Amino acid sequence: MLRSAAAGLRTRLTLVVLVAVAPAVGALLLGPHDPDGRIATWLVLAIVLGLAAGAGAARVLVVSHVATLLARAADESERSSAAAWRQALLIDTLHEGVVVTDPDGRIAEWNPGAERLFGYSREEVLGRFADMLNDVPRNGGLHAEIVEAIENEGRWEGELAFRRKDGSLGMREMVVVAQYDAEGRRIANIGVNRDITDRWRAQEALRHSEAQYRLLFESNPHPMWVYDPESLRFLAVNDTAVHAYGYSREEFLAMTLADVRPAEDLEEFRANVAAGASYSGPSGPWRHRRRDGSMVMAEITGHETRFQGRRARLILAQDVTARVEAEEALRRSEEQLRQAQKMEAVGRLAGGIAHDFNNLLTAIRGNIELTLLDVPEDGPVRENLQQAYQASDTASSLTRRLLTFTRGQPTQQRLVDLNEHLLESVARLRRQLGPGVELRTRLSPAPTPVRTDPAQIEQILTNLALNARDAMPGGGLVEVTTENVEVSADQPGRPARLAPGSYVRLSVRDTGQGMDESTQARVFEPFFSTRKKGEGTGLGLFTVYGIVEQNGGHVRVESRPGEGAVFHILLPRAHDDSAAAPAEESPDLPGGSETVLLVEDEPPVRLLTRRVLQRAGYRVIEACDGVEAIELSTRHDGPIDLMLTDLTMPRMGGRELAQRMAEARPGTRIVFMSGFADDGAPPPEIAGLPTLFIRKPFTLDVLTSSIRGVLDSPSDAR
Repeated sequence: MLRSAAAGLRTRLTLVVLVAVAPAVGALLLGPHDPDGRIATWLVLAIVLGLAAGAGAARVLVVSHVATLLARAADESERSSAAAWRQALLIDTLHEGVVVTDPDGRIAEWNPGAERLFGYSREEVLGRFADMLNDVPRNGGLHAEIVEAIENEGRWEGELAFRRKDGSLGMREMVVVAQYDAEGRRIANIGVNRDITDRWRAQEALRHSEAQYRLLFESNPHPMWVYDPESLRFLAVNDTAVHAYGYSREEFLAMTLADVRPAEDLEEFRANVAAGASYSGPSGPWRHRRRDGSMVMAEITGHETRFQGRRARLILAQDVTARVEAEEALRRSEEQLRQAQKMEAVGRLAGGIAHDFNNLLTAIRGNIELTLLDVPEDGPVRENLQQAYQASDTASSLTRRLLTFTRGQPTQQRLVDLNEHLLESVARLRRQLGPGVELRTRLSPAPTPVRTDPAQIEQILTNLALNARDAMPGGGLVEVTTENVEVSADQPGRPARLAPGSYVRLSVRDTGQGMDESTQARVFEPFFSTRKKGEGTGLGLFTVYGIVEQNGGHVRVESRPGEGAVFHILLPRAHDDSAAAPAEESPDLPGGSETVLLVEDEPPVRLLTRRVLQRAGYRVIEACDGVEAIELSTRHDGPIDLMLTDLTMPRMGGRELAQRMAEARPGTRIVFMSGFADDGAPPPEIAGLPTLFIRKPFTLDVLTSSIRGVLDSPSDAR
């Protein structure tokens, strides 16, 4: 009936527009058609108030007044003709979908808005249960809740998922109001439905996006946080940040970003934050402080975001501590490599100079020795010659020290008394330390025998004393002490690599600035130095450490800031009761009548050696290098009992010459000599022949004794 009445009154839709534009006019137009004017006036007021209050309020007002109108129309059936068109007009012109059901839930009325919303025509739904419109799986137990609310309260309002005729899913806002007759019986349920599918989908997309964000935020393996760019206060942190930094979530949310940065970095940090508005790429690494005070190097990536309705920044902090440490280690290694290459170049230069210097010393010392052999004991020049010889001996010692430091020259260990050697070194060391440093000795009264290279002991003492001097820029005291000690297997603090036994302890104490624990931990590292850049190589204490370890000993340092330092060195005590005394020179050079092939490229050394050998009775054939030696050997008809050859020579060196001589003259014995650091070890066996190696500069006695020893050795001796 309502639908037919509405169809007959389409021309009256103009009245609705007039109501929307001019409420008073609308009321006047509608009022006369109603005997008492109440229904028309309520209709106009509902529409006008709804339009004025907005879409949300309109829905509530409309459904309330529609319910009143329809109820009144049902009670006043005698006015059915007038009420019919007004009901039809109201239902047909509403944008919302109006669905009227009987108390059992069957659809009794259906407006065009419902057709647009659900896709069904009026004829398709009349008499069917309204449940057909619901998406039951999504709504769950909501239907029972609606029925209970209508029965108990006469009203329900909320959101429901629905299925359109084409099967698509939508979401609607619905208000249902129960209608009662004069006796209070529920005669109908009037529902007004509004399509909110677009808003629902947007909310679903937002919820999905937030869920994804939460998942990514919480499960990210890197620390993440959100902070307020104005106050710098943390707004949210993920679990990784909590675990990585050690703060609880509650502690984090009570802190600001400044609380995780070291105080010395805050100025740079605030400048970085101020520039953060246009920043989105990675930066750093920056230092962050954990709860336990330790530092982590973090690379930061930041993005602008919204959090809880306000502007915020999202930060991802990647821990790059291991990478930074590796890069720093690589940088140090490269720097050390460059330093080592520089030292290698210096060493090669020093080795070449030392070779020439040793040749000169050989000639100088040898000629002095030859002269001393012919000078009477009480001759006027003998003392001068002896002083010159002692000076050449000191020069030889300095050359050995240079080669030991720059080229790793093999040690020449022998039995020495440490006390005696230290006393000899202290006199020279006092001049190096200067007038502002006092050098004292407090040596053990008992013998201190050790088997070592004296040059290395002097190098240890020199490095420690100079290190002490640098720690006392205003002057101070350096004290050198020795003591015999026993190290037991159960001694507390004994290093595992230090074997139990008897040791001589050498201690060098100073009254300098001292060292903290971190400096002590690195003091023996190569290239480590507390001096300014360019002052020293950082190899002094490292060299001390290497020499001590090479001699089977141990070195440690005791120090406190402002209280000086003391270096303790343990060297194995030799089993001999006393140190060996220097060998006495023989007044006569040991010699013989054999033929010796002398091969030496330096004329002064060759001349000296020939004179010494001839004085010892040998027959000498001279050659300036290996090529000439081969030629002379080929032309010589008699035997060549021994070849004395330098190792490093132009055209042909001593090793190749020895191989050639072993093939041409199998019975010739060989003695090598050299002043080069690289020639610090005897060459491999040469065809089973007895060989020997002597180092320049050598004494005449060492030279002649070595040659005599090789000549007198059995043919199969080494």
